Amino acid sequence: MKIDNTFLYSTIALMLILPLFCIIIDLNLFQGNSVFISIVGKWFVFWAVGVRLLTAGLRQVINPSFTAQTIFHFKEKESHVIIRELGFANICNGIAGVLSLFIT
Repeated sequence: MKIDNTFLYSTIALMLILPLFCIIIDLNLFQGNSVFISIVGKWFVFWAVGVRLLTAGLRQVINPSFTAQTIFHFKEKESHVIIRELGFANICNGIAGVLSLFIT
């Protein structure tokens, strides 16, 4: 099974690289002002939940065939309705994750 490199690299960046980069910057800028676990949680929720789910949801709504064929191995077009519904759920969860950065 071949994995789309763009999908793989963006997932790695959003789930690992960007959160770690922001955690390092946040710890260096605000040393001693915050608890370590709250900084880690803040950036992982923003990037790994918020931005990743928001972009995944947009992609599922705009192009459901990618998710249907690549991830779920569905070949029928009838599955696109369910994939779009999943996309709207991911958009809602992604918005909540992005907004959490401004609430905390």
